[in-house]
Amino acid sequence: MYDFDKITNRENTASVKWDNRQEVFGDSNVFPMWVADMDFEAPACIVEAIKQRANHCIYGYSLHTDSYYEAFAGWVAKKQDWHVERDWCFFSPGIVPALAVAVQTFTKIWDKVLVQTPVYNPFFDVVEGNKRELVLNPLILSEGRYYIDFEALESEFRKGVKMMLFCNPHNPGGRVWTREELLRLAELSLQYKVVVVSDEIHGDLVYDEHRHIPYASLPEQYLPYSIVCQSPSKTFNIAGLNSSIVIIPDASVRHQMKSLMETIHLCSGNIFGTVAFKTAYNQCGEWHSNLMHYLKANRDLVCDFFHRRHPEIEVMKPEAGFLAWLNCRALNMNDKDLNRFFVEKAGVGLSAGIMYGTDGSSFMRLNFGLNRTQLVENLDKISMALNGLNANK
Repeated sequence: MYDFDKITNRENTASVKWDNRQEVFGDSNVFPMWVADMDFEAPACIVEAIKQRANHCIYGYSLHTDSYYEAFAGWVAKKQDWHVERDWCFFSPGIVPALAVAVQTFTKIWDKVLVQTPVYNPFFDVVEGNKRELVLNPLILSEGRYYIDFEALESEFRKGVKMMLFCNPHNPGGRVWTREELLRLAELSLQYKVVVVSDEIHGDLVYDEHRHIPYASLPEQYLPYSIVCQSPSKTFNIAGLNSSIVIIPDASVRHQMKSLMETIHLCSGNIFGTVAFKTAYNQCGEWHSNLMHYLKANRDLVCDFFHRRHPEIEVMKPEAGFLAWLNCRALNMNDKDLNRFFVEKAGVGLSAGIMYGTDGSSFMRLNFGLNRTQLVENLDKISMALNGLNANK
């Protein structure tokens, strides 16, 4: 029923991941392990629901009824012990558009907006593209794990930061922030009146030994500075259907951002995205459990591979998600040569760490959300390339 070992050919489907390889890597035959969507088919219940809706044969303007928000609320109540009220929520066609609108709503031209590097690269775009001042708060790398530098963070808040874009769980490092860390961040946010916009798209991909804490589930005094963006797109592999949700408990804050979304006409989705969103949260719990079991085995395989066979590359063990963050500093290559090495010598296309800020230099991000046989095959290719590199030293 849940065949994650099935290989589905994605070529010639206008796939960013597969059909853009020549442009991104200069090689149309490289095996793509980069952009963050998985190579698993979406749950059968989502596919069937879309087919049933398609059979109606009229695809006019559609509404996001209460059932859209109730599906999400039911899911997070069960999975995250978070009780979300209907009027806290509104639609967004994606999380990145929501981040951009939040920046436009709550900051002015050249206001300071902070991000913690390395981080998902569109964070930079929505700040600088909207003519805000980008403020960097690099994460601390210690014993293969990222930590927030709270002293430096407070120093930047004190200098007048108006907003922080927060990755929870973290991409590319896969770090799941603890309740204690979130509370400390929230205290600073409250003290300095900094709006925190939390991208929680990987929040349903947390492994058993960790727990995702939604930022807006913290105590009430922090809620006026709390915005959460969520979506089923990563979890159920439906990113192309562009359906997300923004959760803002504070009525005044919510009204401001929702009003701008409506003004620039980002309040309408597409019929099939709405169907997929509701079906994912209402019917796909068992599929999700099986996915997490499969991904955990893939994660452990990747970590064990590098630990046993190539310890010169340190893997940050993901606490959430399907992305492995590889520390390649021991290879002593610049970023351009490092990317070329994986493409030309190993035949795999990874995401270059430098994309996520200068703190990502000498790192690579590997997507392990794929069939396990293909994962092993491509890890073996990486091993052969590394063995050849070592033999030539």
